[in-house]
Amino acid sequence: MIGEIDDLLQVGLFSDEIADDVDILPHVEPLEGRTVEQCLGIARTHLERIRNGGTYQRSDVPQTDWEWRRQFPELGHLLAGYFHQDFSRFYASHREALDDYFTGNPPEMFAEAAEEIRSFTELVTSDSELDQAAQILGLQIYPPEGVPLRRWLQDIQGILQHHPRS
Repeated sequence: MIGEIDDLLQVGLFSDEIADDVDILPHVEPLEGRTVEQCLGIARTHLERIRNGGTYQRSDVPQTDWEWRRQFPELGHLLAGYFHQDFSRFYASHREALDDYFTGNPPEMFAEAAEEIRSFTELVTSDSELDQAAQILGLQIYPPEGVPLRRWLQDIQGILQHHPRS
């Protein structure tokens, strides 16, 4: 893997020599202010460190979209599956979307989603970071008018915790 990254960086991602190979690679969206090449260089450094006996240094707060979705899968399912861009085509209210979540999912998922909301709102302390992380998890609409995102998520957490399990 390290050798392949070295080859890509040496030849350049836009070289005709590797154009066919680059087309089949997954799309990489670099962090703001970074290039794909810089991201590959960072990945290469981490892989080299691990290969030489170093350890993976994990952050408490997810750093990538993938890490957010991996750490909060059920919250991501709830937000992306019910509070998405087509929300207004399917639901007349936020409560109706939540009722649909209850209807379409097994009761054991409710406790999982509630726990993930608790962890999520405790982990992300700034409101702007909370907005960004919720969007990464799939939230594409605003909370009900006049309700801040954090309060709305905590309200959903309470509803999930107290929803009757059948």
